[in-house]
Amino acid sequence: KYIKTNPCYGYVFRGKTSTRIKLYKPLSKNYKWSGNINSDDIFGYEQLPEKGKVLYICSGLKDLMCMYEMGFHAIAPQSESSKIKDSIIDELKTRFTKIIILFDNDATGHEMSIKFAKKYECYYHLLPKITGIKDIADMVQYKKINESKSIINKLQLYEQRA
Repeated sequence: KYIKTNPCYGYVFRGKTSTRIKLYKPLSKNYKWSGNINSDDIFGYEQLPEKGKVLYICSGLKDLMCMYEMGFHAIAPQSESSKIKDSIIDELKTRFTKIIILFDNDATGHEMSIKFAKKYECYYHLLPKITGIKDIADMVQYKKINESKSIINKLQLYEQRA
């Protein structure tokens, strides 16, 4: 239920065979996320172009939306710990020149970035340590779109492979 003191936002996921919803309550202490999404759902997948230079795999839906606003191609699993099927990664490698993992700027994000870069044989980038910024959405909120885009573009200068 949406109320001013505890708003609720719904995101519709239209997959190839079904439509599901993910609910986000940013101020909730319990059940921040709920809905009928499953671990095989990959946000942004259906919106990808047939071919591209760089594809980012970011940690979640909010980060994905920010990446699109900045003009980057991106997808997001349900969480940093959700694996993407090998068959999907293999298919994406035929469509994109480079795949880069860009998860949150915390211990889990760093660990999972390296783990998935090894597993998927791709690159990873770590967001720079900036006080108060733990993810892409925070960076866009505090640094705005243009500066955030510049920061991410500069990360491409430092190739990191696991």
